[in-house]
Amino acid sequence: MAIYTFDGREDPSLLVPFTQDTDVLSAGVDALGDHEVVDAYTNLNGAVLAGLDVLDDQAALHTDKLFAGTMAVFTDGKD
Repeated sequence: MAIYTFDGREDPSLLVPFTQDTDVLSAGVDALGDHEVVDAYTNLNGAVLAGLDVLDDQAALHTDKLFAGTMAVFTDGKD
């Protein structure tokens, strides 16, 4: 699992790179409380497309076995 943030900027920001370490992931979620939004506008469509690109990149790393990816998107309700 990896955690990215997004706002109105063109590209999402990586908060936690892909890992299976639940402590690292929990620390990333906790860090969201201090996250500062740079662009007040939202770019949900761009974030979803960028997320799919990230999943495609991960799938390309696993050509020797079956790859299944899932993307979960959480918003502040403005989209």
